[in-house]
Amino acid sequence: MEDRPGNELYPQPAHLTHDEYCGIWESVKSGELEKLDRWERVAGQLMLEHPEYQYYWEIPHAVAMDEVQEISEQERAYPDLHLAFEVLVVEQIETVPEVRKAFEAIVNKTGKGEHEARHIIGRVFSEMLLDGQKLTMRGGQPDEDFYLRRIRYLAKHPKKVIKEQERKLREGS
Repeated sequence: MEDRPGNELYPQPAHLTHDEYCGIWESVKSGELEKLDRWERVAGQLMLEHPEYQYYWEIPHAVAMDEVQEISEQERAYPDLHLAFEVLVVEQIETVPEVRKAFEAIVNKTGKGEHEARHIIGRVFSEMLLDGQKLTMRGGQPDEDFYLRRIRYLAKHPKKVIKEQERKLREGS
């Protein structure tokens, strides 16, 4: 993966394979994070924030697919995808002013940490993708303008959006 500037909502790091994530994790464990490119370093640092998934980046793809089924049933999470979303959000924070403002509002107005703030933004992004998937099936595209409007709303009303997300998580929707 190469370093590149971006003002994209869909950055390259989101397209890494499981084997590439495993390679990044090996570099993290061996203390060679600085040898990786910028986005691989970001992914490696985020891996350190997820001890619950670290074992997953030590197993081959075929075994990982069996693990995904078990993880998904228990936690409704897929470690590679979870990490891809967080890397994507980090890039958006750095390149998309609206996302940066929402991130700062979450951290400054709610007392949430940076890690949780990335998750909150990631949930807004995933909502846009899920709605976009429905639209794509009908010939449309994900509504990036809606996403940015929702992000601007999040920046103005972070507590309200967080409360709504927590309700949806409790209800399983």
